[in-house]
Amino acid sequence: MARKISPRRVPEGRASTPPRRAVEETEAPRLWKPLAPLVYEPDTDTTALVTDLRTPRKLTKAQQAQLASWDGASGGVTRDRFFQDVVALGHKKYGDKVLTSSQLRKLVVGVPCPALAMQYLLQRSCFPVQQCYLLVGPPGARKSSLLFEFYRWFFSFNGYGVLHEAEDKFNPTQWAALVRGKDANRFVLNRCGSIEAWQSGINDWFGYFRKAFTGTKEAPGPGACVPVLQGVDSVSGKNSEETNAKVFEQGFVGRQFADGALLINHWIKAAPEMMRDWPFALVLVNHVKNRKGADGEEIRGKQGGLSMDFQAGFEIQVERRRKLTSENFDGVCIQLTTYKNSFGIDSQKTAWRRVLTRVLYWTEPDPSAPDGWVARTAFDWDWATVHLLSTIDGKPKAKLKEAGFHLDTPLTSDIECTAWSKNFGMEKDDAVSWSDMGAMIRRSPEAMALIRPALGIEVTEIVQADYAGQLDRLTEALP
Repeated sequence: MARKISPRRVPEGRASTPPRRAVEETEAPRLWKPLAPLVYEPDTDTTALVTDLRTPRKLTKAQQAQLASWDGASGGVTRDRFFQDVVALGHKKYGDKVLTSSQLRKLVVGVPCPALAMQYLLQRSCFPVQQCYLLVGPPGARKSSLLFEFYRWFFSFNGYGVLHEAEDKFNPTQWAALVRGKDANRFVLNRCGSIEAWQSGINDWFGYFRKAFTGTKEAPGPGACVPVLQGVDSVSGKNSEETNAKVFEQGFVGRQFADGALLINHWIKAAPEMMRDWPFALVLVNHVKNRKGADGEEIRGKQGGLSMDFQAGFEIQVERRRKLTSENFDGVCIQLTTYKNSFGIDSQKTAWRRVLTRVLYWTEPDPSAPDGWVARTAFDWDWATVHLLSTIDGKPKAKLKEAGFHLDTPLTSDIECTAWSKNFGMEKDDAVSWSDMGAMIRRSPEAMALIRPALGIEVTEIVQADYAGQLDRLTEALP
């Protein structure tokens, strides 16, 4: 039975797994003998065993008395105090690069993510900062549009953005259609002519923001509190400066070593250090071209070397699925797949997470525009929410039912689609569009509290005004 959103009670736990059936004596003998359970029954004091690992030494009674605190009931306290001293020495020499188990929460903090579908892909309730993202896909898959959408999320949280354009295909109309108003003034476009240009640009701009936000004693800056997103579109769009020089001098380039991949491989290893302890993020756009292997299997081919795959915390592939046409708007359905998520629990290829969303295009009158109209673009994440919840299968579907979440979709299509939910006191005749239903879910903290655990989405800290202080508060002292 569906549970009303308000008031909400805590879902009951699952029933315990029933015990296995005992083997009766009348059954036929087995050809194999089951292993007996391993039970450790120490015949000596375990504390003494640990202590005896020391090399045998001849100690005086006074020296033995000094070591007594390491044994017996007080041994654990002594070891904890010793380890605190070791951690303190590590902090003194290596700074905040040294983390203990209780301090690991500070590694994942982010800006708000308004899309449940993207939260499902990232397995986080936010868009984590201090991370490198790979945004890959075939040409025309709407990778650039999704990158623009990420910028919009940072702008809505009073952040800034820098795009290093390395394809000479930046579309100002497309940008203005998605990013509007004052947000457009928080963006810088850096047109790059080589790989070295966008690499040095990322380093320079991150350095500029760090210096400006830190300030001086006379003119202190705001500190590490302003999120910044830098992007490259795309990493394989330009040659190296050396290759460009050969083209300009000779008019052609013969067969040579892939120096571009080498440059990217070395640079990407230093990129995370540019963002450490600052609410910065980096998105690298790259192209994917599938090919058939020797055994007929499909192999994903990407340019730029393997180091990007190792250094990136997330890799999201964008694929265009089908075109949309209606009376009020046009658009396209795109599929997003996480091929890598270093901060999720799904690490196997069979556990890749996929979602489908709509990118909508339309025009509307604007007297201030030269032609009297403007183009608009929007990612319909609320539609994607209902599509995800209504099509998900397996354990997440069972967990949603167990949590008491109900959703029914009388009409299912890319254009004409309706949904309703008992959790919101609705009946079948109250069905609304998927976009409206998804918006109701997004605006309800109680509904999100039911859905996130079922989908394996971890609630993560949002960047606060004092980001450096926030990291310190997330650091807990050892007991």
